[in-house]
Amino acid sequence: MTSLLAQVSGRIFYYIGVLTQDQNERALKDYNTFLTIRSAIEPRLGKLKEKAILDVGCGRRYPHALLLNSLGNMVVGIDTDYIGCEDSSVERYSNELTQNGAVAFIRALLFDLLKQKEAYNRALQQLCDFALSYQGIVFKRMSAVDMAFSDEAFDLVVSILVFEHIADVSKALSEINRVLKRGGFAFIKVHLFTSKGGGHQLGKEFFGVPPWDHLRQNKFPAPVYLNRLRKDEWLRLFSEQLEVLEVLSETDRKAEGSLTAEILSELSDYTKDELVTSTITVVAKKRSAQ
Repeated sequence: MTSLLAQVSGRIFYYIGVLTQDQNERALKDYNTFLTIRSAIEPRLGKLKEKAILDVGCGRRYPHALLLNSLGNMVVGIDTDYIGCEDSSVERYSNELTQNGAVAFIRALLFDLLKQKEAYNRALQQLCDFALSYQGIVFKRMSAVDMAFSDEAFDLVVSILVFEHIADVSKALSEINRVLKRGGFAFIKVHLFTSKGGGHQLGKEFFGVPPWDHLRQNKFPAPVYLNRLRKDEWLRLFSEQLEVLEVLSETDRKAEGSLTAEILSELSDYTKDELVTSTITVVAKKRSAQ
């Protein structure tokens, strides 16, 4: 009963965190990731224009699909959730309820009532030196482990903070390799489970979740599915399915300040690097047939 209560409260706090995020801050993070995509991929693939691009786990805001589409690319966004950005409000709310469930329906309703998407889109546009274009993006409800695309369909596959939620990572990476064209590239950013925020407790500073609770007492269970892979496991899986060219790591400076000697001793099974590295981004190339 206590575990169930913790899961329910964790889910509530998670959505409170989602709904109360600073949209300017969120837009800036997404835009900086977009700039990193360009800086990592364009020297290898050429100017990102008129390319076929797949965004795996595009999400409700679909920022990277939007930004890449606005550069003049042909972008497809897939997600296991219904997106429905082109549907009427009645259709969208109905499909949210029937396809995504009651919790997702309430989240979507509150998101609209709080005008969060409008605020986010305004903030994102202010960061760009080009007009955002919403026309032409194709959205499909689809799993990354079973994509209904032909072989060698895309020049570039991007996925931002999604793969930590996928159970069969090897299969998903194999699918990405399959749908990439010869000479195509992948840009995949992963939130590490071993990081301070790896338990996905949004708003934890406000609700008293101890740092690295998900690796310690786990009093506040993760509100979403996480595959719990560690950094070396990620790198092995990527290397097995794709030709890894570069790995970018992001250090959480706040985590470094929270990592006391007591916590380090308690988490001695983990390296300091695992505990303070918040994300890794893998830049990879389609693996040639053996």
